[in-house]
Amino acid sequence: SSSTSSSSSSSSSSSSSRDGGPTSTSGRGGGEARQSHHQLSFGAKLLAGTMSGGFAAALSTPLELIKTRMQARDNPHRSPLAVVRQVVQADGVMGLWRGTVPSVMRASLMTAAQCATYDEVKRSIMSLSGLPSSSVLVHLMSSMVTGLVTTTMTNPADVVKTLMFVSGGGRGSTVLGTARDILQREGPRGFLRGWLANYARLGP
Repeated sequence: SSSTSSSSSSSSSSSSSRDGGPTSTSGRGGGEARQSHHQLSFGAKLLAGTMSGGFAAALSTPLELIKTRMQARDNPHRSPLAVVRQVVQADGVMGLWRGTVPSVMRASLMTAAQCATYDEVKRSIMSLSGLPSSSVLVHLMSSMVTGLVTTTMTNPADVVKTLMFVSGGGRGSTVLGTARDILQREGPRGFLRGWLANYARLGP
């Protein structure tokens, strides 16, 4: 009787451990499901990239304006402080934020394109080539394609922004006025001025 009870207890314990197996597997499956659920969608990456890039550009516009004017061919200023002094005297403190709109547009487009495109391109390359995600070739190809998309999307805003930084937008003092001036003088190709140099920076 004692041995029968012991045998029954052992059988019950074994059955419980076997029953617990699927429960453990189910727990792991639930963890994977939760992890998958928390991965950002394409739209979420696009929105996050747009907002973060635009916010950063709005804050850093004065620094970008100073840098652009210092790099201009006919720059008469000897120091960044001289640029600040000249801008404030001519346009007031808010003059330091001239070109903010195209600057925000460019940064938003660039960050959004990089955040959203890179992962999608990388996944496609891995699927087509069978290469692992750690492959240097996968990262290089993903970067080159992402740079191509990003440069093409941001170059028009970059041209408008640079003109507004350097000369107040040419004939126009607004984004639309500057864009109209570029279109009249150079045609649509004017918005792609400097594309190759920008791609050399963003592509690799």
